[in-house]
Amino acid sequence: MKIVHIVTMFLIAMAFLNLTGCNRASKSNDERQIDITLERESTNFWGHGTRTFISNNLPNGYKVSVFYKEEDNLCIWHFQRGDSIDRYIAGHRLPLSLSFECNAALYDENLDKHYEPLDTTLTLTIDIPIVKQLDMDAADGDICFMDVDFDGQEEFIIAHPGYNRTYYACFDLVNGDDSNSVCPSFLTSMDGEVYGNLVGGLCGKTEFDHKKKIIHVTEQIGCCEKMEAWAKPIKDVVDNSIEIRIFKKVENEYWMNGEDHIITYQLVNDSLKQVSHEIIK
Repeated sequence: MKIVHIVTMFLIAMAFLNLTGCNRASKSNDERQIDITLERESTNFWGHGTRTFISNNLPNGYKVSVFYKEEDNLCIWHFQRGDSIDRYIAGHRLPLSLSFECNAALYDENLDKHYEPLDTTLTLTIDIPIVKQLDMDAADGDICFMDVDFDGQEEFIIAHPGYNRTYYACFDLVNGDDSNSVCPSFLTSMDGEVYGNLVGGLCGKTEFDHKKKIIHVTEQIGCCEKMEAWAKPIKDVVDNSIEIRIFKKVENEYWMNGEDHIITYQLVNDSLKQVSHEIIK
């Protein structure tokens, strides 16, 4: 009877240990890793499921950090340079080039598998080039630095692919004004009528003449319409501030009746005015 009693107590103890979680040792490595990940990300400042990328070089002198939350399709960039530059900017997605870097960093060649933890801190080499022209498609390069307003300081450029074209969002990290931002110290794209229209690719092209300080934008709109615009730094007569303004725009539209309509606008008294409408039959 004593032996039966001892065996019974042993079985009860094993069942108790199993119910209290001691069967965790039987979990796979992946399951244990997920437990560890979930415990770590509970203290993540940016919220559940955020990946953090930290550059281990200094592109254009900046220390760059990127916080990416895939679930919300939100990408936050942080730029630091010396004691004077400390900027955050918000994007809509992770650039394709950085996504490739992330996938490569999470790939284990020995096991031939990709790790997809919910929260990962990666230290990556982020090489952001300095360019003179935006003549590349998003497939060729989607992030760069470039002086787009002729002030001698390079702005941060993110390319977004569109239909047969590439659109460019420009962020002024040095002289940017936070007053119109949605959050304190979060920069929005550079204000002005020009920077929302910078394009490249098959149906659009933006050229910068740095000597004359003129921006020339050409965009094909559909099959029958073309737009050209010229912009340059113009001083405001009220507060003496300098803004990049369009001073000439030409719209060329081909009509079904065979007519080619060419409408020209020029900057007159601080606004674009139509100055001619030529019809070629």
